[in-house]
Amino acid sequence: IGGALALGGTSGGVLAGLSVSEGLAINPHMAVVFQGVGFREHSFTYKFIARNKAESDLIKKIIHVFRYRMLPSYAIGTLAYNYPDQFELEFGQRIRPYLYEIGTCVLKSFNVNYNGEAQPLFYEQTGAPVSIEISMTFQETKIVTKETLERDQERVG
Repeated sequence: IGGALALGGTSGGVLAGLSVSEGLAINPHMAVVFQGVGFREHSFTYKFIARNKAESDLIKKIIHVFRYRMLPSYAIGTLAYNYPDQFELEFGQRIRPYLYEIGTCVLKSFNVNYNGEAQPLFYEQTGAPVSIEISMTFQETKIVTKETLERDQERVG
């Protein structure tokens, strides 16, 4: 079929016969051509409600670590960048068999909502926010194909 199209052979009868026998359909929109696939993205949202100062401080550290790890660093003075850190994400052992595998990722976006209850609430003693919502989007660093999925299924069982 590809050869017939390349040579300009667009005779409806020949292509229709080949299409049916091969289980294919010709895209009538020649401007729409498969360009490949993008890197998969995975988004997660978590809500944290601190019960005391220690938990508020821990949430603050978690936010700092993710913000820090998602950023590149300078290389060769300020001429270039080193890649940001990569993440290996895994679901909990009990739920893992029902979910999908995630490949090595970088943190593409990280957003913090300090008004997790749709209004600003802060502890009077410390000034720390009461409710914080964190949204993250991770992007895989490798393209997933059918072969990748088959290999993962064989490994997991």
